[in-house]
Amino acid sequence: GWYLWDSAITGNEEFGSFVNCIADTVSSTGWLIRGGASAGASRRIRLVNCWSANTGGTGMIFDGVEKSTILGANLADNAQHGLQLIDSSRLVFLGGQIDGFGANANQPGIRLTNSNDNVVMGFSVGGNNGTGKSVVENTGSTGNLIAHNRLPSGGTRLTGSKWRDNAGYVNENAGTATILNGTSSFVVTHGLAETPALANVIVSCGGNLTTAGAASFWVD
Repeated sequence: GWYLWDSAITGNEEFGSFVNCIADTVSSTGWLIRGGASAGASRRIRLVNCWSANTGGTGMIFDGVEKSTILGANLADNAQHGLQLIDSSRLVFLGGQIDGFGANANQPGIRLTNSNDNVVMGFSVGGNNGTGKSVVENTGSTGNLIAHNRLPSGGTRLTGSKWRDNAGYVNENAGTATILNGTSSFVVTHGLAETPALANVIVSCGGNLTTAGAASFWVD
């Protein structure tokens, strides 16, 4: 595979550019880009149309990396995660395929751990080997934007990140309901991937409360 890091963990990598590079049929991780513990994050790495396939580990790992861009990644049939971010920030991933990932639920297609302010857009994440989700944010991750992806196996989102318009993970919905005469409450099935916070539920009255003999309404 491709390993970009200082084995003594005292240095970092900067200003690297890789185009049409392949990691195929390797026993461990396909791509590992890592910052140094004492030198700080690796940064300004650019990968374009690179892939990792048929590996015994994760397709791509970014560990201690910032301010980098990955375009058109193709990650197929990796035994563990498709894509993993650890202690990384301000990475931009635009467009890609992740298929055939993970042997169990702890190995999702995309995992973000202690990683903040990253963007993942335009990915199709499917074909998991086990029961893993498409995207999982772990403790310590916030401020990420996960949008316009195909996530058929759903995901786990943490408060503070924004997920928008992801097929397979519905976190915005709208509809109407009617309170029948003689009743004072009703249940609305929200159809979302997660229970919404009350502060995020917007209700508007379509009729006249006074005419209906009601003084107010609220959401429990």
